[in-house]
Amino acid sequence: MILLKDCRLIVTLDYGKPLLRNEDILIENGFIAGIGIRDKSGEVISCNNLIVMPALINSFVRLEDPIKELRKELAVKSLKLFLVSSLISGVSTIFSPLSRLREDALGIIKEIGLRLIPAGCNSQVVLIKFKDLLHNNTESFRCREECLKVIDVALTRRELFKVKNTTGLFPIEFIDEKGVMDENTIIVSPSWITNREIALLAERRAKVIVCPGIEMYSGLGSFTPLKDILEGGVKVGLGTYDPLFNLNMFEEAKLLLMYYRYNYWDMLWDELKTLRLASLEGYRLFGINSGMIKEGMVANLIGIDIGSTLADLREIVNTFRGPVSFMMVVGNVISGDEISKFILEKRILTQELNNRLDLTQ
Repeated sequence: MILLKDCRLIVTLDYGKPLLRNEDILIENGFIAGIGIRDKSGEVISCNNLIVMPALINSFVRLEDPIKELRKELAVKSLKLFLVSSLISGVSTIFSPLSRLREDALGIIKEIGLRLIPAGCNSQVVLIKFKDLLHNNTESFRCREECLKVIDVALTRRELFKVKNTTGLFPIEFIDEKGVMDENTIIVSPSWITNREIALLAERRAKVIVCPGIEMYSGLGSFTPLKDILEGGVKVGLGTYDPLFNLNMFEEAKLLLMYYRYNYWDMLWDELKTLRLASLEGYRLFGINSGMIKEGMVANLIGIDIGSTLADLREIVNTFRGPVSFMMVVGNVISGDEISKFILEKRILTQELNNRLDLTQ
């Protein structure tokens, strides 16, 4: 058992009681066993200067894409840099399509303690490329329809209308016609989605991952209409998409919050709803019972110190970018000392890669 003692602030992400102050959290066998239970028979971690909250999940990031042309040694070091950077910023779990570096990634996460949901031929999650659907290349997933199917539809307006002109259908309509959209389907970055397509997602019980940062940065020309999708009854998670653009889920959460308010003129969308997308709702997409501090939930937690007397949700989303003070992944503690070692390793990897990549130009 592990007792997180005297937590200065607990961000539960529960709408009923989103914030608790000066309480203990008891962890047993990888699960949250209770709140306010002062059992000191096991390990005790003092949290009297910390905010304790659910760890975040990066629901979609293409870790291999920017490093696929590198030599294997440099690609593996770059991959480790991505994973270490994610961990120290408060991410316990990552979903990423992997092929060439799949086994290397599994070895790295075993070493550092992160949780990885890989997509590939030997996984319970498969990534379907939209262009494969367009060219009727469906062999890669036809035999595994029981798996979770993730389809990346990040398209520019020009690409969208090329699909429409070629097939007579918009992308989500086309995916539905192919018979691969159901409750085990996740659509990534549908920035040009129509109301008809939102209704299709809801009808098929498919899910969506939004990646607001890369949608703005890459010039897709539109932003996934989050409000309309949520009001349509579709479940949504949050991802960063491109590891070179962003791996910090707190930063991605802030981008989502700002872009939502800017587009909808809606101040009712707040930091609590934003953090739930970055944690609870993301875990739910992959069938993981985590993302909320509540008895019976898997203990994926972080402790953070924002060095402020205010310590509220607004300050967490708008100012905290890491590093975390400690992390807990399925009840296993990554201590502050270990976090410090990872920070140092990140600096060393960054310097080494900068030097070696300069030489290969």
